[in-house]
Amino acid sequence: MIVEVLGLPELNARLVKIANGSMEALKKGTMKTMLRVERTAKQLVPTRTGNLKTSIHAGMLDDGAYASAGGGGGLKDIKYAPYVEYGTGIYAAKGNGRQTPWTYFDGKNFWHTHGQKPKPYFTPAVEQAMGFAEADMKEAVDKLIAST
Repeated sequence: MIVEVLGLPELNARLVKIANGSMEALKKGTMKTMLRVERTAKQLVPTRTGNLKTSIHAGMLDDGAYASAGGGGGLKDIKYAPYVEYGTGIYAAKGNGRQTPWTYFDGKNFWHTHGQKPKPYFTPAVEQAMGFAEADMKEAVDKLIAST
């Protein structure tokens, strides 16, 4: 008895295309998730000057995607980004801040403070977006498979 498998070269070619495109598909899925982080963080961030909001960005790297706040990557460096997210002084997240009040001079006035309460914007954005990560990856891979 001889069994002949029809379409094997075509199947092999399709599987090779899927394998070759899988990393790019996963990058696209990751990027979609990171764009969710960017959108949500920009909605949640407290705004006075708009500089911190402008610094929130999602982008692509050679090996995936990222979302960031506070600068880097050629963006304006916003050094106070972690202080907004995690707070300072006695209010700092997990008690990691200075536990005594302090006074500082801003160039015009002296200020006395116990710190700043945290105003999380990035962590909640990441947590919310991660609920979509698996679906974003699946959608990207499904599009790859459908296009081959």
